Parts: sequence; structure tokens; C-alpha cells
Amino acid sequence: MASRNPDKWTVQEIEKIFSAKRPEGTTLDYKVEFPATDGDKNKLEHVVDSFANTQGGLIVIGIDANKTSNVPVAMEGIRDEPGLIEKVTSFCQRITPHIEPSVHRAEKGNGRVFLVVEVSESNECHMASDGKFYVRIGAQSLPADYYTVQKLFKKQEEFRQKITDLLESRRANLVGEGGAWYQIIFLPYGFREGLIPIFDETTGKLNQEMVATMKNVPIFGGGYYSIPSQFGYYQYVNDDRGGVRAYADVSQNGLIELTRSLSFLGEKDPIGTEWVRDLLGRVIFYATGLYKHVHYDGTIRLVLHFFNIKGKEVAFSPYQSIFDEKYPYRSDHLVIQRDVKMPDLENPPRIISSMVAELMRSFGATP
Repeated sequence: MASRNPDKWTVQEIEKIFSAKRPEGTTLDYKVEFPATDGDKNKLEHVVDSFANTQGGLIVIGIDANKTSNVPVAMEGIRDEPGLIEKVTSFCQRITPHIEPSVHRAEKGNGRVFLVVEVSESNECHMASDGKFYVRIGAQSLPADYYTVQKLFKKQEEFRQKITDLLESRRANLVGEGGAWYQIIFLPYGFREGLIPIFDETTGKLNQEMVATMKNVPIFGGGYYSIPSQFGYYQYVNDDRGGVRAYADVSQNGLIELTRSLSFLGEKDPIGTEWVRDLLGRVIFYATGLYKHVHYDGTIRLVLHFFNIKGKEVAFSPYQSIFDEKYPYRSDHLVIQRDVKMPDLENPPRIISSMVAELMRSFGATP
């Protein structure tokens, strides 16, 4: 099968699938048209929901399949029209929590196109608009029974706990340093050892090509140190007292973390949203380069974490100091999270704006 990255799909690749008579299955579904007009057969929403709740998958819209064998029998495409991709994306947002698949169009000619819809496996439990939770069993998208729904929610809670435990453990390493800190963490779904090949599997020696790639983007600028760690590669900057002021930790299993002290801000200086926006842009650029280098094209949980910030304020304007209204944060910690796909990371303004907006709302501030 061709790459699951829909940006690589072409009419030629779709023809290969059709010619091979690849049947619908756990991670592949065909839809003859959009929007559906033939009842249960083309309930795209249920397929999207089941893929997200199970192993993820691809939906090729514009191919008809035999109802019994599930083998493709016709590939006429669908009528092209303005905003087609946006309509599919909007349609998928009927699901709760919302699902934003990657959608790619391949022109067939004569005003007809194919749409390839990629749905990644989610660590959330998703409900369709009819109030049911669907799972993929073979070539069918079926309502989950009570025990399966329980498993879906358990998987969701385990993933959330995994993030909580990760943040706690990373924060514990910095307790002795004191002061306020921020972390930006990338967690690819489906951690696996060797996703980022920092060490040679047979010799255990550093992969110098990978190390060169990690150093290629000067995430700290100059004046930093770097050392291999047990599971990855660690780059850090010391402070004036000999402690750690900032570090970037890249692990073999794909986790990428940037942590930095907020000590450069005065005790009463606010956290500037434009500074956060710039910071997210630079770190996303760094992580994207590493994931692209190892050809990872899955889903990533992006976490922005501030801690020890009780009493800190947020500023959305360099001139905010002239206003009387202030927005002190009432808790010690703030966590903002997003699930993003690689194509989104390569064009990050929407993600960054969304996270900055949540930062401002968390402080009770609106521009």
C-alpha cells in the first residue's frame, strides 16, 4: 500500500490500489460519493469515528466496493466543487471530541476528483453524533459494546496519566533549581524505541548523522553543551551559578522536550504572549526537522507547560504596563495541549494562535 501520508497520494497510486483489488479492512475503507445518499452504506462519520477509536485508517472517496467481498469495483471519482476538502473536514467535526483528519484531493480529470482522508488513531474516546462509540472490526464500523467503551475510556485515561506522570517526573528534576519554568514537549503516538535513531542498534555508538541533524538547528543559539544520555541526547545551557538554565532532550522513542527557566523575566515581569508565540514557532521548527529526518508522519501530542507561575501575569501587548488591569495566575501550573499531525507542524500558525489564545483565556485576559 502507498504511504499513509495523504500528501503523497496521486491518481496513479489510487489506480494501483484499485488494480490490486485491495479489499476494505481494518484500516481501509472506500466511499463512492460525498456526501452520502444511500443510507447506512456510506456513513462516513461512523467510519471516521471507528478509525479514530481503533487503529486509524484511510478512506478513499470516489471508489465503489462490492458489498459482499469489499473489493473495489469502480473508480469514477466524485464531482469536484469549491471547498470540498473543507466540507469533509467540517463533516468530521460532528464527532465529539472533534476529529480533524488530513484530506488530500487527486484530480481524475473531466471535473472529477478522488479524496483521500487520513484518520489517525486517537488516545481520546470519540462519540459520533448519534451518541454511539464506533470501532473498526474487519471492514465494518460497528457500535462498541459496553465493555469495549470501557476499554476506550481506560486507554484515554492511561494516556492522560502518562502525560501527567511525565510532566511530574520532568518537573521533579528541576525542583532544586527553583523559580518558574516552561516546558514544550512533543509526544508521538505509538512510542517505539529507535523512532529517532540516536544510537546504532548493534554497536550502541552514537549515530553521528542523527547528532549532526539535532545540532543543525541552533535551538539555543551559541554557548551550549551536549552529551548523550541513557535513552537519548541532551543539550543544555548553564546559568551563572552552575545550574541548568535551559535544556533540550531528544529521546530514542521520539519524545522531544525543551525546558527553560523563566528567571530572565523579572519577578514582576509578565509572560508576553508574543514571546510565547515566537518560542513555539522556533521549537516546532526544530522538532519538525527531526521528525521529517526520520520520516515520521503520525500524530503528535504537543504540550506547553508552565510551572511555579502562581502570581505571574500575562501580557498581550508591549504597552500593557500602562493599563491598570492585571491578570495574575492563581495556580502553580498551567498545561495546554494539542494533538497535531506532521502536515500541521509544517505550517504551524493556526496551532500556535490557538495555544496562545488558550494561554490568555487561562489568565482571564482578552485583548
